[in-house]
Amino acid sequence: MYESREQKQRPVIEGDGGSADVALASGPGIDRRRVLGSGLAMAATAGLLGARVAPPASAAAPGDSGPFQEVSGHALYHLPQDHKWHTGGIFDSGQVQEWHYWTGFFTDDDTGEEFGIFYNITNNPSAPGGPSLWQQGVSFSFGDFAKQELIWAHQPTAVGSLQATRPPDSTSPDDFQYAAKGENVEFTTVYRAEPDTWRFQFTGVAANNGNSPVAMDMENTAQSPYGYMPVGLAGFENQNIPWNGQNLDPATLYSLSYYYTGPISKSKGTVTIGGKTRHLTGTIWFEHQWGNYNSGQEPWTTAYTWGALTFNDGTVFTWRQWYGAPNGSAPLQPILEIGRNSFGTPNGTPDGSLTFHVGNNAEWKALKTWKSPVSGRNIATQAQLTSNFGIWYLTNVFDNYEMPWGYPPYGTNPYSFVEAAMWIRTGSVDGPIVGHAFSEQANQFTLYQGAVPG
Repeated sequence: MYESREQKQRPVIEGDGGSADVALASGPGIDRRRVLGSGLAMAATAGLLGARVAPPASAAAPGDSGPFQEVSGHALYHLPQDHKWHTGGIFDSGQVQEWHYWTGFFTDDDTGEEFGIFYNITNNPSAPGGPSLWQQGVSFSFGDFAKQELIWAHQPTAVGSLQATRPPDSTSPDDFQYAAKGENVEFTTVYRAEPDTWRFQFTGVAANNGNSPVAMDMENTAQSPYGYMPVGLAGFENQNIPWNGQNLDPATLYSLSYYYTGPISKSKGTVTIGGKTRHLTGTIWFEHQWGNYNSGQEPWTTAYTWGALTFNDGTVFTWRQWYGAPNGSAPLQPILEIGRNSFGTPNGTPDGSLTFHVGNNAEWKALKTWKSPVSGRNIATQAQLTSNFGIWYLTNVFDNYEMPWGYPPYGTNPYSFVEAAMWIRTGSVDGPIVGHAFSEQANQFTLYQGAVPG
């Protein structure tokens, strides 16, 4: 059993562009005021999280050689450098996955209609080697709240088609542009460190909706200076070990991942489906995650529920609840002791705070399920989320948020993924709405989820 741990942190304030500060073990909490001047630097263990930032005069400039390593300190990753995809060493083992992901609630600038968007570019090294052997997968969904309709696409690019360059008129060595193509699919991702913007462009074909052509062009801007935050207690996440007895391996990142988010980012752009273009403005939840959690070879990495909650008062909450097979097979059981969650005001005022938990202090429970006519799976449409910070009720905007790309007529390898737009309520599933969320029910979880009549 893992011991429950709690750690509070102050909001991150970007530095003035100077060299990285030194993290010294002193003081009861973390003052991360200047850390993002060179990136998001997090302690590697809970014990190291009691660190304060020392004056920059004590640190050697990046690249300087000295008797002590004073720059990298406890860093797991630095931003904006680690916005990029990773290669070299264990990242070329053919085991490590990586993605840029976001979900958002949008309003049509012309009509006022409301929509939810899910977008994910997964980098899937298909064999040991570098980028020439990489393959990407594009997942996209567009939910029409009024029509209660989901249009979705899930398409791979060609192996080795990735073109990784600096974008035109680049102003920073941390800028990058990724582009890849496949059959009837193409994407381009452009990141510019100044002024910290992401542009996501995608053209493809919907799996449903009569295979209508789809095009998206969105620009996302992180709120400054509190734009990014680590997701887990120490900036990384256990990808569901133990499932039924496996061991973690930090040397290879086996079933571990680095993981940060950019909550409450602003977004604006267009989505065109079947020739109809909508101009949209909204707020997104961005994530970047990378590690050894290959879902094709490690099925336990998709035995989870996950969610990102954004409250109307500006606070956020994110959780993941893992499920295991203690007897080597179904039925699955929640492994609450390795669950993680965080709550706070990362994009609020300097007086805000974030609190991280690992252990038995949050639980997701299905209150009502809907049976998919495609996969036959039971998918939760209402849930209760109990935490140290409150009890909330999550209700789907509409029932069918399933993307069953492994089931006929879409595929022949049974696979289903659920990414649902939800309302956050208090008191009951019919209570007042206090925010919005996106929630995932992953493949291995819904495969065994029982029916809950509600």
